[in-house]
Amino acid sequence: MLPLFDLHCDTFLELYKSKQDINNNSLHISLKKASAFSPYIQVCAIWSDYHLSNNEAYDACLRIIEYIKSQGISFVGNLSKLSKNNFLLAIEDARILNNDLSRLDTLYSLGVRVLTLNWKGENCIGGGWDTNTPLTEFGKEVVKRCKSLGIIVDLSHSSCKAFDDAIALAKKLNFTPIASHSNSYSLLEHKRNLTDNQFKKLCELNSLIGISFVPEHLGNNTDIYTILRHINHFLKLGGESNIALGSDFDGVNSLPYGICSIESLKELYELFIIEFGESITKKIFFENAYSFFKKNL
Repeated sequence: MLPLFDLHCDTFLELYKSKQDINNNSLHISLKKASAFSPYIQVCAIWSDYHLSNNEAYDACLRIIEYIKSQGISFVGNLSKLSKNNFLLAIEDARILNNDLSRLDTLYSLGVRVLTLNWKGENCIGGGWDTNTPLTEFGKEVVKRCKSLGIIVDLSHSSCKAFDDAIALAKKLNFTPIASHSNSYSLLEHKRNLTDNQFKKLCELNSLIGISFVPEHLGNNTDIYTILRHINHFLKLGGESNIALGSDFDGVNSLPYGICSIESLKELYELFIIEFGESITKKIFFENAYSFFKKNL
């Protein structure tokens, strides 16, 4: 059995929308498809649908959590005890807090352990990747509250200014944010990707960077080898202990050629062995993320 830790997917949302079951479904991730991996740790994000208002998206999030729990799924609060399949709950786009910090406490009590601050555009938290807007004062309070609760702050989707604000707070308050699903801007100049400087800032904080499988963030004519190029670039920047997987399964309309679902990661693991060697492959597939979350949750 191969151990696997993936930092980002949208499977819970898609399960809710399609009223399917985690055990066996038509999505990128099911427990049947993931049966080759153990332990399997998956960060599952509930995306704050931008078609909804902040309050509507918050209410929808609560309904999705209720639906997932009704399937018998429980969320991991820490990594002290692992089973074969383990799910960490995340929120993607903290705008659903809508200037009400008590909502963050509620979400924590429901199992949320990762908070992606932005998705796109401007909101009560600050600016997404398509803006140049910093964190708002409320956004800074959210980051501080995440630190005190034990919620991991995720900077994927944040603007450069919001990113810098969060890094400054991390240094001041002694916590470590992550970028759960972001690739290299040097290889593809998409604002969702990380510049070399941003990557190095995260590494200096002993952070995690999850490699996304989103074709728009990898490059033209994407295939498995495009993923390798982004990893190789980050390795050259000294990220051997910081790189993980952040697939974005069930959050994309298409995947790189050679990847159909989580089942394809068995072949990707073998390719990584050839390209990077066994030690680095194990770090990327499991060990880096496991070490980080065991320390920081």
